[in-house]
Amino acid sequence: MPVMNGIDAARILHRILPSALVILFSCYGGVFQEDEAKSVGISALVSNDEALAKLVGKARSLFDAPTTE
Repeated sequence: MPVMNGIDAARILHRILPSALVILFSCYGGVFQEDEAKSVGISALVSNDEALAKLVGKARSLFDAPTTE
């Protein structure tokens, strides 16, 4: 992304829409620890080296998960 990275974008999105589900789909996904990602509002991490089916499966599991609200 030319203006900011995914972590910064997730942080801003989480501030504006705290209930939004955000999946970090990046070649840098393995660099971030899951607890660090969750602290900025990222719901899941998926490396773009993985099959697209993994991203779709992760998205489905997030939408099917019960909410805590």
